[in-house]
Parts: sequence; C-alpha cells; structure tokens
Amino acid sequence: MLSITSLCDPEFVVVIVMLTTACFLWRRKLTEVAILTLACLGALILNEGMKLLFSRPRPTLWPSLLHETTFGFPSGHALGSIVLYGLLAYFYASYRPHHAKGIYPCSVLLIGLIGFSRLYLGVHYPTDIIAGYILGWLWLVVCIWLFELQKIRAASSNGT
Repeated sequence: MLSITSLCDPEFVVVIVMLTTACFLWRRKLTEVAILTLACLGALILNEGMKLLFSRPRPTLWPSLLHETTFGFPSGHALGSIVLYGLLAYFYASYRPHHAKGIYPCSVLLIGLIGFSRLYLGVHYPTDIIAGYILGWLWLVVCIWLFELQKIRAASSNGT
C-alpha cells in the first residue's frame, strides 16, 4: 500500500508531470502542456484551499504507517490522482483511440487503488476520499472541456 500511495506523492507526481511535459514539448503539443499545467496547479490550489477551509484532522483509528502533517479533508491523493491520471488517460486515449478500452479501466483501477491505499494506511476517512474524487472529477471535466474548446478554436482559426 505504501508503494501504491507513493504514485501520487508530490515527488513522484512532479517527475511524471515533467516527463509528460517534455514529451509534449518535443511533439509541439503546447495546448496539452498548458492544460496539464493548469490541471495540476488548479488541483493543488483546490486541495490546499479546501483543506484550510475545512481544517478537518486526520483519523486516529489505529497507528498509521505514514506521518501526515496536513489536514485530511479532502484527500489530496484522491483529488490529484483523478486529475493527473485521468487527464493522462484522456490524452493517451485521444491519440490512440484503439487503446481506450484498455487505458480507461487501467486508470480507474489505479485511481481506485490510490484512494484505497489512503484508507488502508489510516490517513483518511472514507468521506475524505469521496470528496477528493468528486472535486478532482469536477476539475478534470473542466480541464478537458477547456482542452476541447481550445481544439475547436484552433480548428476554426485554421479554416478546417
């Protein structure tokens, strides 16, 4: 569970975002870079803002394997995982539609495992995870909508 939860730790996420950004820049996918940056920064701001707003302490049901110092509501790992891995799955599936039937279930499984790992490790209540997923999903939908809107604008300005 520690390995699964680490897939959404800030240190790992920064590496994933940097590698993805480098790939997008190499392929001249500037809109994707902008949306990925917006999605990650927005998720960070949304998570930190909500944690400060609610100031809900973390559970102390049993001794945790992790020492968390921030508030627990909402789960930043749940919110961040759905935004990052959901957006990466969306981008990949849009470039390789024949892989969509495989990539979406894999990303849902990964996101679900990350949320479960936070419960298993005793650092969140179930409502923290649910709230993180809901907020993350809403932000992901906004980011995908902005991406699609930008694609439409680019296509209309090119006369296609």
